[in-house]
Amino acid sequence: MLAFGDSITQGYDSLHPVNTYAMRLSAALDAELINKGIGGECFKREIAETAEIIDADLITVAYGINDYTVYTQEEFTKNCKGFISVLAQKYKNTPIYVITPIWTTLRGKKYKFGDVADVDRIISNICADFDNIKVVHGWDLVPHEEKHFGDLYLHPNDNGFEHYFKNLIKEIQAND
Repeated sequence: MLAFGDSITQGYDSLHPVNTYAMRLSAALDAELINKGIGGECFKREIAETAEIIDADLITVAYGINDYTVYTQEEFTKNCKGFISVLAQKYKNTPIYVITPIWTTLRGKKYKFGDVADVDRIISNICADFDNIKVVHGWDLVPHEEKHFGDLYLHPNDNGFEHYFKNLIKEIQAND
């Protein structure tokens, strides 16, 4: 299993690395995990271009919230489309699950991007062009309560990661 993403994929605010959604998912699927989560990262074509080819049975991609805070919708669309296009081509025979941003208290904050809900819409529209990609709408993976977040606004704590994993694996199993 290959996991691309930002600090949430990396496991930021988890007290124990085995409790992150990526680790739990790989354990449940009996898959070796290569976690490419990097704190603060965004969709970038170069990440997909420079990624080594790994014999992956499943790939997850979870970017978007950092993009929302730094890019316009036009910049985001270009970056997302570039990353997704390269990854889908490199791994055309591998199922790829693209997870849109989870709930956050950042919703409603004013950034040049606009509404955070548009991140989900844009990702969904881009991914619709690829047969090997399924979109998982992240907004409801973790309950909308601050107690599920270590920093109270964005990064799940161990309990939040449990919800994230349980809801994500249901989505993956429903698409198998």
